[in-house]
Amino acid sequence: MSGPFGSSQLFGVAADASYTIEGSGLFDASKYIDRTPSSVTTDKLWTFSTWVKFAQQSTYPDDNTIISGWLASASTPYCQIGIDWIDQLALVTPGDTIALKTNRKFRDYGAWYHIVIIYDSDAVVESDRIQFWINGVRETSFATENQPSSSANSMLISTSYPMQLGRNGFNAYMRYSSLYQTYTALIEGTAYPASYFGEFDSNGIWVPIDISDLTFGTNGFLFADGTDIAAGTDSSGVGNNFAVGSAPTVVTDSPTDSGDYGNYCTWNPVEIGDPAAPTTFSNGNLT
Repeated sequence: MSGPFGSSQLFGVAADASYTIEGSGLFDASKYIDRTPSSVTTDKLWTFSTWVKFAQQSTYPDDNTIISGWLASASTPYCQIGIDWIDQLALVTPGDTIALKTNRKFRDYGAWYHIVIIYDSDAVVESDRIQFWINGVRETSFATENQPSSSANSMLISTSYPMQLGRNGFNAYMRYSSLYQTYTALIEGTAYPASYFGEFDSNGIWVPIDISDLTFGTNGFLFADGTDIAAGTDSSGVGNNFAVGSAPTVVTDSPTDSGDYGNYCTWNPVEIGDPAAPTTFSNGNLT
């Protein structure tokens, strides 16, 4: 299915939300931020929430990574969340095992998607152990579903390797993402459904809400806007700042429409023109 379901960006238009997200960070080329925890309370229970607008189709099975935990010397991911080469959202666990992958295809390059992923391997109901929520609606149709065994670690949060935004892969084969990302949070120790991060407005459009009062946990973080992502600044109050490998570009592109912020037009990477001499876009499809 192309385009967001229940999206806050119908036809590429940003929503008039009561909460304003002040821009985003553009990951492209070799841009990334990362952090290696000094201690871990739990890797068996967490919630990840982000707003993302994809810029390029993946040309390699794991190009558009949203977040990953990856040991530099390992040839396969420990934990990775992203869009694969056929535009499906997947969570990949140790040994390159696909835990969950959607049937839905994310091919609307003019839309912002809100993605919430819950990992709770101690959930009694097995199908609740990994949950995908897209624009406020729980995803139930999967091309692949391999739920974790009881009490299994996800391997996202570890003292042995970093969590990364903007790239994945061990050093010899590093793969960089091409996407806009903002209002990104990790909650360690609590399973929060999508309703803790957004709401449907009077027009049935999914919009963000203030999440600063959530309990983020030991390794939780919040990048509230584009400036936070570019600087790796944690706004949760926990102080889990990320190191900046190569700073994402701060842009005014946002899921919310207020002042200078909004969902701006970009070139469509699917429209390549003459297949014999295809057009190549860069800089988040701006050029």
